[in-house]
Amino acid sequence: MKNGGGAATAPQRSGSATTNANVMEAKTFASLTGFYKVPSAAAIELTFELRDSLSVEALTLADYAPIMVAAGRAGQGFRG
Repeated sequence: MKNGGGAATAPQRSGSATTNANVMEAKTFASLTGFYKVPSAAAIELTFELRDSLSVEALTLADYAPIMVAAGRAGQGFRG
């Protein structure tokens, strides 16, 4: 099993935004083992492979604004 350093494993802050690759890893592992019933050893390997192939970056409110405005126009509650 490999444990490379593809993504950050500690929270990264950019303004008020926080991203955490550990949360993504935990949810991936939980989904693989809980929902898909993948054996733990295989789920660990798959989770590490996913982590090694991703880059986690903090997003700003400006990144979310177009999505929130579009959701508001579609009647999803936010009015931008």
